[in-house]
Amino acid sequence: MAYKQVILGAAVAAFTFSLAACGGEAATEVEAAAVAAGPETAVVEERQANFKAIGKSFKAIRTQLEGSSPDTSAIAAAATDMNAYAMLLDDHFPEGTSVDDGYDTEALAAIWDKPDDFTDAKARLVDASAQMITLAEGGDVAAIGDQVGAVGGSCKNCHDNFRLDTDYARLSDPEPAPPTPGSLVSDPAVRVWDLPLRLTHWSFALLVPALWWSAENSEWALHKRFGVALLGLLVFRILWGFLGTRTARFSSFVKGPATIWGYLTGKVAHTIGHNPVGALSVLGLLTVMLVQVGAGLFAGDPYDGATGPLNPLVGVATADTLTQWHEWFYWVVLGFVALHLSAIALYGIFKQNDLVSAMLSGTKTVKGEVEENDRVMWLRFVLCSGVAVGLALWIANGAPPLS
Repeated sequence: MAYKQVILGAAVAAFTFSLAACGGEAATEVEAAAVAAGPETAVVEERQANFKAIGKSFKAIRTQLEGSSPDTSAIAAAATDMNAYAMLLDDHFPEGTSVDDGYDTEALAAIWDKPDDFTDAKARLVDASAQMITLAEGGDVAAIGDQVGAVGGSCKNCHDNFRLDTDYARLSDPEPAPPTPGSLVSDPAVRVWDLPLRLTHWSFALLVPALWWSAENSEWALHKRFGVALLGLLVFRILWGFLGTRTARFSSFVKGPATIWGYLTGKVAHTIGHNPVGALSVLGLLTVMLVQVGAGLFAGDPYDGATGPLNPLVGVATADTLTQWHEWFYWVVLGFVALHLSAIALYGIFKQNDLVSAMLSGTKTVKGEVEENDRVMWLRFVLCSGVAVGLALWIANGAPPLS
């Protein structure tokens, strides 16, 4: 009958740290002596100690999943321990050691009354923990979270049929039950985007269509002013990418191919700010806008008055070439904008990740504990703004000699 006894111990211990039914013998200290002295008392204490070991392993998995960068090798090690401890429970449920027999335990007599059901429950738990080892070794963090939910489900089945309900409330009272790693409780909104970055972002969104409209309607004075404004914003964004808050800095999101591939395959976790793939969009948009503005600075025909502020610095042939570039390259800019908007829509629809609200409010509700973005260092903001405005105005005036 020992093989039937494994599942209750393993199930209750694993489920101690799951969302639906937290608590179990693993966390219960034996405060009263057993009614009957002898080897049965020691067995009950041993299974409680084993529950604690299983619970510790499960908690280690949960802690990794709640972090910003889960260590799948640590998860695999904890899952291996949990599975091994579960297999050691075979001899921990001798008949006559239920709560009905007077022991300080939550094990019901149903363990021995329904041996086939108990065996099935044990098999589910052992299989679920073994599958978790496989997933952890494969590095699939999302699948690991789902599998922890599966372990919790098998534990709940065992709890409902083979464990005393009163244990539930007793263990959950002193300490709130931790969530199942597959469905972590969301923390309050945290700072993600600083105000200067958000204002710059939405200014880009307004200036791009405004530049198109002014060109289509031959409002060249406005077009030049909008272009100079866009130049200033681009210079500011580049400077802010080095001196701004953590999520604004290029170093926080511009990564190499290995990290990008790891993110796409679920092996690299991401919490707040631009993800490694989003970084490509940011760099692409900044680049095409810089190219477009750069061409516009030299474009135009001085005989019709529609020229960029640096047009006198180049010859007619060069200006004509840059004018043609400036006209057709706008469609490249629109293409990148379309890709950007499509990605935002896909994230909202398929990943339930509202990127727009975070860029409006600056905050985002996230799962688990994450490090908030820095607060703005306003002296740096003034420095970046001053350089950006000064450079834009200097170019708007034809880049006259500084001496």
